[in-house]
Amino acid sequence: MACTGMSAADTTITCYIGANTAGSKNIVLGGSSFGTSTITQTYTHQLVPLNAQKLVAGDGFYCAIVTGQRVKCWGKNIYATLGQGDTTNRLDPSVVPFVDIGTGRKALDIAAGIKHVCVLRDTLDVVCWGTNIKKQLGSANTGDIIGDEPADMGDNLIAVNGLGTVSQIFGGGETNCALHTDGTVKCWGDGTYGQLGSGTFTQSEVPLALSGGPSGFTKLFMGGSHACGIGTDALSYCWGHNVSGQLGLGNTTNMSTPTYVSGLTSVLWISPSVTPIGSPSTCFVLTSGQVKCTGDNTNYQLGNATTTPSTTPILASELSGVSSFTKIVSTAMHVCGIFAGVTKCWGNNTYMQLGVSTPSFSEMPLAVNGLTTFENIQMVTAGISTCIVNVGEQVKCWGSAQYGQLGNGTGTGTSPVAQLVNLGSH
Repeated sequence: MACTGMSAADTTITCYIGANTAGSKNIVLGGSSFGTSTITQTYTHQLVPLNAQKLVAGDGFYCAIVTGQRVKCWGKNIYATLGQGDTTNRLDPSVVPFVDIGTGRKALDIAAGIKHVCVLRDTLDVVCWGTNIKKQLGSANTGDIIGDEPADMGDNLIAVNGLGTVSQIFGGGETNCALHTDGTVKCWGDGTYGQLGSGTFTQSEVPLALSGGPSGFTKLFMGGSHACGIGTDALSYCWGHNVSGQLGLGNTTNMSTPTYVSGLTSVLWISPSVTPIGSPSTCFVLTSGQVKCTGDNTNYQLGNATTTPSTTPILASELSGVSSFTKIVSTAMHVCGIFAGVTKCWGNNTYMQLGVSTPSFSEMPLAVNGLTTFENIQMVTAGISTCIVNVGEQVKCWGSAQYGQLGNGTGTGTSPVAQLVNLGSH
């Protein structure tokens, strides 16, 4: 702080916070001769909570773009996904430093896979950190892990090569996709099951354009090892792993190109299960409010009160009669959705990921404890926990706290009630 006008003849003292320039914050004291008196003035900055503008999830961790377009991550960090230059789990996001994504850089978008994170910066380039075993960090990165050393982060992050003008990024499993402003899509990372959509079944560190399908996409949805999208033709397409019929094509053949899913009209939202192994499924939310699901049904995730799988989208009969279903997130164990303004979950409840204490399984949707009607505007799941961003841009989480992913300062236990996460202040 610098001050001017401190002589006895000058009855005003102006102290500048930062540079003495137009627009700088200042404190003005004065009104009478100072003489030899000492004047003490304390300036107090009122701290306000950080808000979450976008939330993403990986394997036991969450990351958010918060106030000021900065990034915070918490939970499991064995693969350096938290961007702190180490592999130590973080249990309390309020004390976790912001991720250093480069000097002066801001985050426009964020995506996460099970073991990595990518950010679209305000320079319109994409940088990633975490594990690179399947080449998901991009073409210029050759290490197995980026971000486990402080020197990996900040200005040392290397941008993904070969992308055009990106509007949004998406992550799932060990694969990423970028949606360009013209609707075209490029994907990179693991393509073992065809999830790159490029017509191949290999990994690629270079972003590859989707092959076939519509001329462009308006929405993308990434699962653990398969992906879906809504084309510019308003039709639904899926590709990648299909071991349980989760692509909805009437078979269990893996697909390496976007393939039209028949029997669906006016799809609003698609939820491929985020876990790459286990019991994958996909649910489609229609503009009518109906939900149709396909794939494995071991944990009642198809919403039809049975455990019978399906290779084509079938009506989630337990959700019938609801005309305002808007969003769903799916794992191999449970599904959560927003309908009639209420957040409800169904499936396996071993870790209280349904947001209730009992039962251990539920074939019917159950309202999550601790959430009010029309509170949930964004929802993601880290497998055995789920978090939402509410209308006040606050984060609430429930389920397993095994790695600190609930952000409540503990790395053990479970919560059947949605808990408010303290992201810190600024």
